[in-house]
Amino acid sequence: MINALLAVDIPAQDKMLLLRHCISNTPMHLARTISLTNTPTQQIFGEWDQAISQALSEILHHDVIPSTWIDLPIRVGGFGLRSMSKLCPIAFSASLLQANAVLTQQTESFISCSLSTVNRIRP
Repeated sequence: MINALLAVDIPAQDKMLLLRHCISNTPMHLARTISLTNTPTQQIFGEWDQAISQALSEILHHDVIPSTWIDLPIRVGGFGLRSMSKLCPIAFSASLLQANAVLTQQTESFISCSLSTVNRIRP
């Protein structure tokens, strides 16, 4: 997917938009729906972050781009690309809490997602 983006002959700004809004968020669904806190998963997400960083370097024609610039939101001068290896440990817990809040609002029954449940699934 990333190689296909780099091979297309479009302006760098368009590549950045596609990278930010389409490609870099691809593994987020996986991280939110499955508890992925083991070491091999974190290594895979680290490799994903590395591939995104290399693609960004190629798009901008710079050898090294500091990771702090990559992670920073656009409004404060960064590139607005999330680090999946940093988000992986908390994404599943956050999705459980958010789903609990939504389900509690939509149903008459009380659905409890206690702190002990969240602590049990978190690394």
